[in-house]
Amino acid sequence: MRDQVDARFEHDLGEILDYSPAPVLVSTLLRNADAPPTGVLTTGLPDCEGAIAGLLRPTLISDRVDRSAQVCGESSITWWLRSQAWARRRPDDALAAFNRSLDLDAMPMRAPSQADTIIRRVAARHGATLIDLQAELGPLAPGRWFFDPIHFSNRGAAKVAKLLLPAVRAALADADSWEQGAGTP
Repeated sequence: MRDQVDARFEHDLGEILDYSPAPVLVSTLLRNADAPPTGVLTTGLPDCEGAIAGLLRPTLISDRVDRSAQVCGESSITWWLRSQAWARRRPDDALAAFNRSLDLDAMPMRAPSQADTIIRRVAARHGATLIDLQAELGPLAPGRWFFDPIHFSNRGAAKVAKLLLPAVRAALADADSWEQGAGTP
């Protein structure tokens, strides 16, 4: 199913870029790595559903990772907890674990990890200006940049706006010169 959703996303984003008469800016996504997955598959794992609330309590992270692996197996919650445990000491492993958690989330509030690959590919193919938020701000944004799993707080919005501003100004300048007959965008 994921392959079909990805193909549709790539197609639809390309269609939007093809039909836009104006310069287009697109960005990669930032995800709230501090928010747990919203969908944990518990089929065949009778103790997992009852354990989830306890796994989210602020207790020793290594105990929560071990408990999650025991009762929830290799699920989105287990991979998310690993990402939390590894965040400071093993950032590359933390990112890989977080992306695995996204990809296993049965009811994702956040886009899966491959969405950024698709965004980059479509932007390059269609000549859109890409603002790579992940490259500029890091792939695991601090939780304080969000109100919830997906919506930016004032602090997060300000960080993103600061990165978008030069590209928006350039696009507006191009549009203004195009309107005055100086060329085409």
